[in-house]
Amino acid sequence: DVRKRVPVMVGIFAILSWLSRFAKAAPAPGSDVSRTPLLGENVLAAARPYVGLSESTGSNDGPVLLFVKNIWRRISGQERRLEWVEGWDWCAAFATHCVSLASPPGYLKRAAVWEIVRDARERGKFVDVSHGFNPKPGDLIIWKRKGDPRREGETGHVSICASWDGKRLRTIGGNEENSVREADVTNDLPRAVGVVAH
Repeated sequence: DVRKRVPVMVGIFAILSWLSRFAKAAPAPGSDVSRTPLLGENVLAAARPYVGLSESTGSNDGPVLLFVKNIWRRISGQERRLEWVEGWDWCAAFATHCVSLASPPGYLKRAAVWEIVRDARERGKFVDVSHGFNPKPGDLIIWKRKGDPRREGETGHVSICASWDGKRLRTIGGNEENSVREADVTNDLPRAVGVVAH
């Protein structure tokens, strides 16, 4: 009966249309990473509404804790839901929260910058600054913190590229001045470690 088949076909078409939004683009000739169409723009769109959201007391608390829900960590080779510890920095949780809103199901939110870097390296999405610096809107930028004794790229800070014209860089970052902040960070460029490409 045609009338019974039409709703099924419409449903299949809707699912295929939704899945096609997340299809990976073929890498451009000479590019070192592949990008997913619109994912970067969607990450940036997910981040913008949070600009200005602040901690309650300046102790990594309050409304910003919504970013730490459903955080995962790989322990002994197994992905496990992480118990958030009060007072932890939340820049990585914010960045991966925004990426998760723009990603297909299965993207895991992370609590630490080193986990973002590890995941990106495994997916072939991490570009070290030694190979050039050309972030697109929505890409994640990894920063070394001043005085941090650990290896660059294994720790530090992460923010989302809002714009880059080859000279000036604006980002949206969590846990900046106790809030989600959009700012010109051009003067901080010497501390950039790499880019997680979307």
